[in-house]
Amino acid sequence: HIGLQGIDYEKELIDMIDNIILENKSVETFILPIGQDWLNSNVKIGSSFTTVGGTSLQQSLSYKDMLQTGIRIASHIIDSILSNTSANIDCFYLPANHDAHSCFGLFCAIQQRYKDFTHNAVVSKRIEFCDSMKSRKYRKYGVNGIGFGHGDKERNKIFNLFTVEAPHIYATTTHREYHLSHLHNESVKDIGGIVYRRLPTVNSPDDWHTEQGYVGSSNRIQVFVYDLDKGLQSINYYYINKAD
Repeated sequence: HIGLQGIDYEKELIDMIDNIILENKSVETFILPIGQDWLNSNVKIGSSFTTVGGTSLQQSLSYKDMLQTGIRIASHIIDSILSNTSANIDCFYLPANHDAHSCFGLFCAIQQRYKDFTHNAVVSKRIEFCDSMKSRKYRKYGVNGIGFGHGDKERNKIFNLFTVEAPHIYATTTHREYHLSHLHNESVKDIGGIVYRRLPTVNSPDDWHTEQGYVGSSNRIQVFVYDLDKGLQSINYYYINKAD
């Protein structure tokens, strides 16, 4: 939700990203989903910013600043990984209910920037992009099967989708998880051999969420570290000190 208030703490976010990368510089692959309401709004109609469905949104940045800030932060993440580690990057697009179209434009901009990064063949081969518009993505890393989605539409159907949409990954892994967003708070459900995680957000609640009483969640970023042979090894939390 960069458009909501992201520019107010961009430096702190960049510093935190660099710390995350340096603390995990020995990993083989960084998984970088781009989407999940990364930008906040889909379009601007007149003076109103709206979601994909046309709901009006609170936003502090102009549409231009929102896009430029989002691209700048995404580029910094990739540049920092390439500069400070020898890891590969698995970067894919995850649509969400707020900004599916604007964020896909951001993803395409990032993809094109690094797609022709041919002055360094070693670097260019370290990045893999997936621009599929599918709402859910699945990845296998050793014994780990991980599903990714925003989780705004499926409701309880989400608990049946892994085995249907990614049966081979399910059948050939022993540690399976689903990473979902949307609700802006952290929760965990262990159902049928799959751990379903709702991930928190670094953003403070906007006026609407505050008025509705959706307050009190700790604003933070989670980083998951998986071992190819042993499964999930750690969940690390990172916080931004920012003024409300």
